Amino acid sequence: MKRIAAALIVINVVLIALFFSPLRPAYAQPSSESIPAVLRAHALEIVDEQGRVRAQIILTAAQTVDGVSYPAGTLLRLNDPDGRPNVKIGSDGRGAGAALSGADAAKGAWYGIQLLSQDGQSIIKVVDRAGRETILRP
Repeated sequence: MKRIAAALIVINVVLIALFFSPLRPAYAQPSSESIPAVLRAHALEIVDEQGRVRAQIILTAAQTVDGVSYPAGTLLRLNDPDGRPNVKIGSDGRGAGAALSGADAAKGAWYGIQLLSQDGQSIIKVVDRAGRETILRP
């Protein structure tokens, strides 16, 4: 009888301790502590179910192409399912630009709108599907 009474006292003490102790839930719940304030990386890619890159934020290195020097910059690209960029937004030490485009795969042609603000100049370039180009300057 004394053993049963002692066991019941121990069980009651454990239950009272558990009842009054702060318990944390066993499931994950969003809180400000669990969400990082900043995501730091050199690049970010979003891929579809087939593993194709559909969106990118990348850093571009300084380079010279055909004798023209381009400073390092940052580029956001949104690609179609075939990997062609339809939206490009970029900036570097000289300015910024944006291109909204489509592609005629049969002709290998590009058409769309380019906005550019660079070296103190701003232009809007519009190219239609037939390849006709219009440039607007203020």
